[in-house]
Amino acid sequence: MRGSFSARREHGDGAVNNVVAVIAPVEHKFGALSEGANTISETDYKFAGTSEMKLWVHAKNVDYVGGETLTLKLYRGSNYVGETTITTPATTSGNASSVSASVTNMEYCDKAVITGTITVASGSSVEVFLGKLGQV
Repeated sequence: MRGSFSARREHGDGAVNNVVAVIAPVEHKFGALSEGANTISETDYKFAGTSEMKLWVHAKNVDYVGGETLTLKLYRGSNYVGETTITTPATTSGNASSVSASVTNMEYCDKAVITGTITVASGSSVEVFLGKLGQV
């Protein structure tokens, strides 16, 4: 559904009213995380040049305490560009939280290597995504 005529006139033809949330473009979903300590070592070969990225944590049925660290190393082909450490955000049950991350010259990268550990509480289910946003 398109926005109302007055909204389109005031804010442009693409304006939409009453948007509650817009999901970030997610490019990489980590493997299924099971209960206990999950060692993550994954490579995203489709990492498109961007100026900003977010790590999303979705706690499906139990609160996730957060505070764990993941290391993100970025490459252009086989050339190392830089890295950053991302601390996972606490997330309440049924919700998703994100934290922003950035590396100088990130827009020139095409590969991301993510390593670290995510601990999933007993009886819970957690999903972790790396979302990338376009040039700012």
